[in-house]
Amino acid sequence: MASLIKMNKQTVINELILRIYKTALEPNEWLTLRPILADTFSSSIIAHAGQGKGFQSLGIDKQARQSYEQYYGPRSILFRDIADNYPTGTVFADQMASNYEEYLDSETYHDYFKPHQAEHLLSVVTSNDEDEVTFVSLRRSEKKGFYSKEEVELANLLMPHLVQAHQMAREFGQKDLLTHAFEDAFDKLSTGIAIISKPNHVIFANQAAEQLFSRGDGLSTKANKLHANSPQADSTLQAAIHQLFEVVDGESFNASKPLSIARTIAARPYQVSLMPLVQDVLASHSNHELLLVMMHDPDAQALNNELLLTTLYQLTTTEAQVVEAMCNGLSVADIALTLNNTDNAIRFHIKNIFQKLHVKRQSELVSLILKGPFSQLL
Repeated sequence: MASLIKMNKQTVINELILRIYKTALEPNEWLTLRPILADTFSSSIIAHAGQGKGFQSLGIDKQARQSYEQYYGPRSILFRDIADNYPTGTVFADQMASNYEEYLDSETYHDYFKPHQAEHLLSVVTSNDEDEVTFVSLRRSEKKGFYSKEEVELANLLMPHLVQAHQMAREFGQKDLLTHAFEDAFDKLSTGIAIISKPNHVIFANQAAEQLFSRGDGLSTKANKLHANSPQADSTLQAAIHQLFEVVDGESFNASKPLSIARTIAARPYQVSLMPLVQDVLASHSNHELLLVMMHDPDAQALNNELLLTTLYQLTTTEAQVVEAMCNGLSVADIALTLNNTDNAIRFHIKNIFQKLHVKRQSELVSLILKGPFSQLL
């Protein structure tokens, strides 16, 4: 019988650990984990809280959470004790606090926790560094008494997994943020950029590429695969993709010759370049081979990136528009008409642009722009 009880206890612990790590992969798993922890530790309230993190809880309504975040939390004597004295990985019970008697006399205790019948605390510090103090806190009423030695031991057993899950969640969050930043950067480019995986699966396309595909006048995606509309052009495209996916040795890191993809409208063909993205860490895993696809429309405006121009060259919005127009071959009169301005005003902007970019004539300006950061995108 004793071994059966021990086995059931171990099963419960294993289930808790599994769910703890699920929170690292999916933050919404806290919704499932919180009631399980509350039941395991006979607690009416459980919160995942700390500096820089919302006070997510079970057993406290929205208004009470806001009251804690805005007033009682920052004034909590126990919170200050944890922040100042207990490092990451500490299991903290209220009776361990050096200022416990002061806590019992505080307004946080009398005006907040006591009315919620949450007088006793058991907390696991999942992070305590310069960036944040974060912890998982369990609370229950005076009637339930202090958390027992066995409960503290169980919290100590779960503690390293909670800490590890918290660190994993932070890393995943940073990587997710970086991914969104790269996607946003690619969306600012006027050239169509796509990444495809073996054998031909589009796993990313920037806004310019999506717009190009949606036109369906030469290139498109079918079943999430890149295709040319013309059978002959598609055969050439698929052969080039297949050939480059055979480059897995990390040596032949060269783009293919640009492919000319005919269009169904009266416009010049798309220019498509393919480049293998081979890294040492990916080279031995054929399922993770990637290709970069760059799609240029020669009939589109040569430049359409005011934000990049203003950022890279410290131009005003109007100056960026003038530069864009000059790179597209417009004359001073045409630019003035396009921007609803006078010829003299445009010449004044051009003079300022020349000073900022240290050039003396229009040909130097266009050469500087087209040979700069935009050279691979046009």
